[in-house]
Amino acid sequence: MPPPYDRLGRIAPPREGMPECGTPAQYAAVHSERLRARAEALPHLNFRAEPWPAPDGMAAVIYGGKWIVECPCGEIPMASPAWDEARCFECGAIYRRLALPADREAIEALLLQRPTAVTRTWLPGEPLDDLRAQNAAHGIGVAGVGAGRVEAG
Repeated sequence: MPPPYDRLGRIAPPREGMPECGTPAQYAAVHSERLRARAEALPHLNFRAEPWPAPDGMAAVIYGGKWIVECPCGEIPMASPAWDEARCFECGAIYRRLALPADREAIEALLLQRPTAVTRTWLPGEPLDDLRAQNAAHGIGVAGVGAGRVEAG
């Protein structure tokens, strides 16, 4: 069975991984609710019960067809370029003012030419020419950049 992000036609934001998080307000509410519930259910483990603001400027990457950030706690929460945030459901960090590439739409379009989400990966600093060359080496998009949709949240 292919990953659910294969059929989206866009790089996945948080609402694709958590349908109950369709808006920034819902994302914030679910984040707070889950942190509180876990802390209450397991008080002896001293989990954080409230979200906390992480330093601004965390680099967002695309991995497996999803925008993510790499939280220092070890988790990889989904990020939303449109909302300019990511929320870690493990440690409670809230990442805002993400470090996003200026050519994000072109990066997404090149990655969306690839046949499956698992092949849609981009790391900060990776130039468009490298993505084009990778695609061409696999016979993908040799006529130009395809028409992929950019996520709206």
